[in-house]
Amino acid sequence: MYVAPRNPTEERIAALWQELLNVEKVGVYDNFFQVGGNSLIASRLLYRIHDVFEVELPLSQLFEATTVAAIAEMVEEQILREVDALSEHEAEALVD
Repeated sequence: MYVAPRNPTEERIAALWQELLNVEKVGVYDNFFQVGGNSLIASRLLYRIHDVFEVELPLSQLFEATTVAAIAEMVEEQILREVDALSEHEAEALVD
């Protein structure tokens, strides 16, 4: 059953899937490998995720988190970890 992206992170990741997999519509619970993904496309996806969200995810995580929803959650968790690791000065510089 198709479930549409529910937030901006899921929307952007779904759009990347659509582009890389050349599919018209991707639901948040669709399995990357069942809709045509493979390890080469997974590598390209992680590269694009890095470009868009400025986070690094290892390829092994994509084999564990195979849905838009799961990948979006990983991206958001990584962003939060990086923000938490900022010093007060670094955080202020981002806001200014």
